[in-house]
Amino acid sequence: VAYLNVDIACAGGHHFYGKGTPQLATLMKEVAAEVEIAATTRDDVAEHGGSGSSKKGGSDGAGKVPVAPETILENWVKYRKETPLFDTAGAGSDFAPFLQLIGVPVVDFRFTSDYYSVYHSTEDNYYWMSNYGDPDFAYHTAIAKMWSLLTFRLATDPVIPFNFTDYADHLDLYVEQIDNDENGCSKKHSISLLPLRQAIDRLHAAGVAAEKFRSRQWNVPPPPPPPPPP
Repeated sequence: VAYLNVDIACAGGHHFYGKGTPQLATLMKEVAAEVEIAATTRDDVAEHGGSGSSKKGGSDGAGKVPVAPETILENWVKYRKETPLFDTAGAGSDFAPFLQLIGVPVVDFRFTSDYYSVYHSTEDNYYWMSNYGDPDFAYHTAIAKMWSLLTFRLATDPVIPFNFTDYADHLDLYVEQIDNDENGCSKKHSISLLPLRQAIDRLHAAGVAAEKFRSRQWNVPPPPPPPPPP
């Protein structure tokens, strides 16, 4: 049904980042709104490129910074400066063959930062993570909860929670990028993008119909319990 990829649960930072194929964008946001990151602390030295030197603070004397509880979605919206919120997956990770070779929908998510100074070094170990990267393992726990709830929703929803209106909206963004590229094929070679736009409109309309059907299934009463044994 889908491939859920987590290469690194917490890359020494506290900024949530999610990407994947667009039909899973709504599901990711719904689940992110349900999972809370517990109150914790973070090490500013680890967050900004250092490796720290003690459990109470980094080598420059910086101490632990308290972090209030928040949902993953709140964190995601706060730190994601670009649109759309849910980025599109390409390659560069373990999900690539599932997506590129057999067309399986994928998501990839983590907590990250602009710095992960110990990455692929001998210092990239449990000691560093438990002292500086995620001392309370609050971000690891949040990722595990999100991973579990995504799996649960994909396995148990009455209709698989793919949203193809999201897919159409993402495709629209790409067509706009092509259309606005002065050196692109549409302007350089006078290629009309109208057939592509019309195909996306049809996908959007089909997605709206599918969402109406899916919402109706949530209102179907559960089957009656089996009769008691004789």
